[in-house]
Order: sequence, then C-alpha cells, then structure tokens
Amino acid sequence: MTEAVYLANTFIQTIVLAFLFCELLEPRRSFVTILLFWFGGMVLTRAAVTFGLLSDGHSVYFRELLPVTVVLFAFKDRLRRKLAAYLMMWVVGLISELVGYVVMWRLVFYVDADYALSMDGKEPIGVWAGRLLVCGMMLVTSIIIIMIWHRKKLRQEHLISRMLLIIACTAAHAVCLSFFYYFNSEDLTQTDNLVQVLLQALMYTVIFIQYYSSKRMSAIAAREAALSAAEAEKENEQRYLELADAKLRDINALRDDLRAQLSDLKELIDDREHRLKAEAIMDEMSDRLSQIKAVNYCDDQTLNAVLTLKLNDPKVSGIHFQTTLKDCTHSGTDSCEMCSLVSNMLDNAIESCLAEPDPPQTFIEIKSGIKAGFFVIRVTNTCTAVFAPKTAKGEGHGYGLKIIEEICRRHDGEFTVTQRDGKVISSAFLKVVEE
Repeated sequence: MTEAVYLANTFIQTIVLAFLFCELLEPRRSFVTILLFWFGGMVLTRAAVTFGLLSDGHSVYFRELLPVTVVLFAFKDRLRRKLAAYLMMWVVGLISELVGYVVMWRLVFYVDADYALSMDGKEPIGVWAGRLLVCGMMLVTSIIIIMIWHRKKLRQEHLISRMLLIIACTAAHAVCLSFFYYFNSEDLTQTDNLVQVLLQALMYTVIFIQYYSSKRMSAIAAREAALSAAEAEKENEQRYLELADAKLRDINALRDDLRAQLSDLKELIDDREHRLKAEAIMDEMSDRLSQIKAVNYCDDQTLNAVLTLKLNDPKVSGIHFQTTLKDCTHSGTDSCEMCSLVSNMLDNAIESCLAEPDPPQTFIEIKSGIKAGFFVIRVTNTCTAVFAPKTAKGEGHGYGLKIIEEICRRHDGEFTVTQRDGKVISSAFLKVVEE
C-alpha cells in the first residue's frame, strides 16, 4: 500500500514539474514523452531500491540526475535558460514544501496532537496530508512562475484565463482536501491516503490533457486562420496581377493607336499653313506619348506589369528605386508566385521607407539572379528604425511575411532579413531545379 501511495505521489510531482519545464522552455519532444521518460526513471530507481540493487543513499543521486538529464537533452534552449528553469524547479519545491506541510500539519494538530503523530503505525497523518497539499502548491507556484516568465506570450496566445482556471481548480481541491483531513483525522488509514492521491493524480492528468488539447486546437485554429488569410492575400494578388496586366496592355494599345492616327493625320494634311500648325501639335503629342512607355524591369511580363504599377504609384514618388532583375523566368516559380514574392518584399521596403522622417532621402534597390543553384531576390532599403516586416493590406496585415516564407519553403529555400548601417536587406532564396 505504501509503495502505491509513493508512486502515485511521485507521478503527481513529476507531471507538475514536467509541465513547468515544458512551459518555460522549448521542448524537443512532446509533454507526454518527457513525462514518461522522467516518471519511468523514477519508477526504475524505486524498483532498484526495493529489490536491493541500490541503496537509499545512492538512489537520491539518480533521482536528482533525472531532472538534470531532462532539462539538458529534452529542450532546445540555451544552457543559461535551462539552468534558470532548473533553479525554478527548486524554488517551486521549497515554497510548496514549506507552505503545504505547515498548513496541513497545523490542521491535523488542532484536532488531536497525539493522534497527529501516528496513523496505522505508519507515517504521521500530517506528513501524508502535507504531501498531497504540497502537490497542489507546486502546481499553483509553477503556474505563477510561468505567468511571470512568459506573460507576453501567454497574453498573445490567450492562455492567461486557462492558467487562472487551473489555479482556481487546484485551490478548490486543496480546500476540500484540507477539510477532509481536518474532519476525518481520527479515522484515516493508508487506504484513504491512496484514494486521495489517486484522485489527485487523476485530476491533474485530466487538467493537463485538457490544457494541451485546447492549446493544440488553438494552434490549429490559428494556422487555419493564417492559411485562410494567406489564401485571401494570394487571391487579391492574383486579381491585382490581372488588373496590372490589363492596364499595361491598354496603355500599350493606346500608345500604338495614337501613333498610328498621328501618322495618318500627317499624310492627310496638304495645306502648308495648316500642315505646319498640325505638325507642331502632333510633335507635342508625340513627345507626351513618348513619356508613356512600358519600362522593362524584367523578363517576366506579369511581374513587369506589377512593378510598373507599384513603382509609378504617387505615394512612392519620393523614393529612389533601382532595379536589376535577371533570370526571373528561370526561377522555377510561376508568375503568380514570383509576383507575390516580389510584391510582398517590396511592400515591406516601401512601408519602411515611408516611415522614415525624410522619405525623399530614402532608396530601394531590387536585384535578382541565379547563384550557386539558387534564384536569389534581394531587396535593400533605407531603415534607421528597428525593422518590423508587415504589409499595408488593412485586415490580415502581417501575412505577407508568411506568404514569402511559404513560397521559399515550397522551393527548398529560405527567407532572411538583416539590418545594418541604416539599411535593411531582405533576401529570398529559391532552389532552382535543373531540367
């Protein structure tokens, strides 16, 4: 009976500390895997002591080695953060031991000071009651530390209310546990302790299953929302591309039609006086038409249309642009992907320049080409403040960066952003598949 109570109590403490580490640090494995490894080590250590393979003195070293092993090898964080988390484990233990035993011992002591020192010839009632309350204090203390450690992250992921709900449930259980031992101290047996420990273990198991299940569902919902926003962004970009391409075709058609009409007009005018006047007017019109030109930024006509619209937008008239785009049609992407990639990178650069105190003194340089088996697009722009990638799309802003990263991921590449010397350099790498 004592062994069963011990193992159940050990499981409760292990599940709480595993939760503490998984929330403070970034785990390499799932919460369940870490818990099973840790608790399995505790069970094996206890079994070794029971069968005489290990002394009680030496078992302490093995029990203390387990959390060290878990922290060092089951999490991705730097050593300094791992050491800080390990110290937090000791803080949780010390606070919980102090509060739990003191409170529970006094509750039992007030009933019968003599009986508080014995129970079935085993350990005192206050000890086992205290162990149960210690587990509750461990969970509450762990959550408080987690809320302080990751307050911004918890607020962003809307987890504060869930943490507070766990604290409320744990506190309610602790109150019920205290009343149970207070009113039943004279009739308690080891079976009662085992039942209480198993109930507590079951409650904590349900709490953590619910917590991680809801957290996983929230993450899935967030990914679905991001995907929907990205799809909507892509559809908007597609419509934008079609509009840009149509507008560019209209401009080219208008230019060609006007030139043809001017040529015909010159041939029809025979009167010298009127012809000279008409030619002067037509020369002026021709000069104006020559300003309406289709600039060839790159060899991809759809991307060329997008850049024509974006770089001729009145709001960016004060920004100095320099484009050297090569190999766009050999990148291995379709026109839609290429336009989404360049458009979102350019949007970030434009937003950064417009946020500068003196936009007319800013510049944006766009370069592309194939290098070492990768198609590389590099956008360099003025930026004296701390750079924060975003898009000016209204609702759903911020998904431009996700679109860029997703396109790079699909083509076995990556997207990097660096800032130095008053400039931001954004680089997209896409692996070129040789045909």
